[in-house]
Formats: sequence, C-alpha cells, structure tokens
Amino acid sequence: MDYIKFFENAWILKWDHGDLMLDASLTRYQMTLILYRMKKAWLFSLPEKNCMVSFKDISELEHDKEFILALRFVVCNNILHWDNWYFLAWNKLTWVQFLAIVWRIFWDLKDWGKTWYAPYIEWAENKGYITKSWEFLNKNITRQEVFEILYKILI
Repeated sequence: MDYIKFFENAWILKWDHGDLMLDASLTRYQMTLILYRMKKAWLFSLPEKNCMVSFKDISELEHDKEFILALRFVVCNNILHWDNWYFLAWNKLTWVQFLAIVWRIFWDLKDWGKTWYAPYIEWAENKGYITKSWEFLNKNITRQEVFEILYKILI
C-alpha cells in the first residue's frame, strides 16, 4: 500500500493509538485534521485566510490546539461547511461530501444550486475514482477510500 507509506511519511496519518482502522468511516473531525496536515506538508496550496470561528458544539475540542487551527483553516477557506453554527465534528462524511471537499481544494469550484454535486460526480467518474453507479454516494466513505483517492490525485 504505497499510499499508506506516502501519508505516514508526510505525518498525515496519526490517530487511534497507532491503529489506522482503514475500514472505519471518516468523520468531519478527522477530515479537518487530514486537510490541515496536508496543507502543512505542502501537498496543496491555499491562501491563508483569517476569520473568526465559533461553533456551539466544539467546547469539548477547544483544548485540541491542532484541531482548532485546522478548523479555522477549513472554515475560513470554505472547504467544510456547517449547519446553524454547529460544526458536527463527529458526523461521518459521505462520498458526495468528500468529493465536494476535494474539488474545493484542488479545483476551487463553487457550489451551483440544486445540482451542486453534479460536477464533482462527473469529474470523479472521468478520473476513475467512482463508478457510474451512484447509489453509494450517500454512504459513508472509509479512511482507506479517502487516502486512496487523495494519493491518486497527488501522485
């Protein structure tokens, strides 16, 4: 698994007491940390934006300094969205949400109305990241699937 070595060497994989649990679904918290670590490792470039971040549901995470920095990064750059001032850190990411995040980082596409997901899906199909069968798009994406796709994009 070349992609595992790649992300380990970039200090992006590091949680769950050494167990990567690749078949587990990815949470918004974990995706936030992955994106921040990728930026710190210069795996993609986005301008530094400064904004205030305040959510009703992250009080238990306020001691996690890396997460707070990561949260500011993803929110100020409009990479991850929120719902009524709740970040929903423990919600699991679906395939469509992940594809939207990847597109925002690497291609800076803006969401367009009711069919905001169509360009992400078309792009992912053309690249061979997903199949023409869309029924899985609202299912949770696993850590392994996330790292496999990110590796294909970066290499």
